[in-house]
Amino acid sequence: MSPTQVAKVRWSDALRREAENWANKLAEKNENKHESGKASSDSLWVSGNYPLEPCTEATKAFYEEEKFYDYKKPAWSWKAGHFTQVSVF
Repeated sequence: MSPTQVAKVRWSDALRREAENWANKLAEKNENKHESGKASSDSLWVSGNYPLEPCTEATKAFYEEEKFYDYKKPAWSWKAGHFTQVSVF
């Protein structure tokens, strides 16, 4: 594998439950914040309307951060953090 490639994605029921629990807590409190102290990463998105396809809209918004990504030095950064969650090299 080259430095820009990662292993194949595998589904994790444990991670799904963790994400669902955090999403439920946020919904109960009407909050939008990252969960601190976790090794896993979350990518949050809020819309001012009710899009027909929220996952598609969120992915498009995350992908707009590509302009801040440095392909010569592939790594996570604050400006391109969401992009690194959805990009395929």
